[in-house]
Amino acid sequence: MYHRGTTVIHEARTNLMEQATQIITSLIRNRRERLRFAIQKDGRLFSLAWGILTACVEASGGVMPERASGDRRAVIPIPTLMNVDIILLRNAEIPSYVEDGTAQAAIVGEDQILEQNSRVTIAARLGEARCSLQLMTSETSSVRSAQDLRGKRVATSFPCLTKIFLSKNKIVPKEIAERKSIEAAVASGYDAGFDIVDTGESMRANKLRSIAIIQNFEALLITK
Repeated sequence: MYHRGTTVIHEARTNLMEQATQIITSLIRNRRERLRFAIQKDGRLFSLAWGILTACVEASGGVMPERASGDRRAVIPIPTLMNVDIILLRNAEIPSYVEDGTAQAAIVGEDQILEQNSRVTIAARLGEARCSLQLMTSETSSVRSAQDLRGKRVATSFPCLTKIFLSKNKIVPKEIAERKSIEAAVASGYDAGFDIVDTGESMRANKLRSIAIIQNFEALLITK
């Protein structure tokens, strides 16, 4: 069966990727000084960024270096292109590297840009690596909506975005605690948690359920 909607979405994402590839290739070809490009050091965003950079390097007449299993280098030079380096970082570190000029460009999750209120330029949206900040509780919790958080204990991995959401909706919880593992926080007594959801597998495996999508995100190409 022909699904026009699916085709349109695919074409839109392809166009976004082509735009990003053109911008990066131009940066490589027109570099006058050292070009440092920051990407996440592992995970889905690494695979996406490495693939894009490979296409851009080859379009610029270079050869992408091999990254063997267990390679722990934080900076990977591209030997065939003088003065072009790839910096491997945690996703949360990337915005500050571009903001202070240590890296000239990067591929990063939109969630980190908004959470850190980073002063960078969004050069292109990639339409990939989509995820969302969601409000979740245990499957047996009496919390059924965001409004039920009044007077409750809340854990979050994104405190700034969480506080903005709660303030906008005039919700005052008893406590807002920053935690890395929301699954563990909810399991140990917090009434609800705000966390990034990709596939939702981890959430379901820990017997949590989503009761609200706060904000959607995608991967971005950013520059200073």
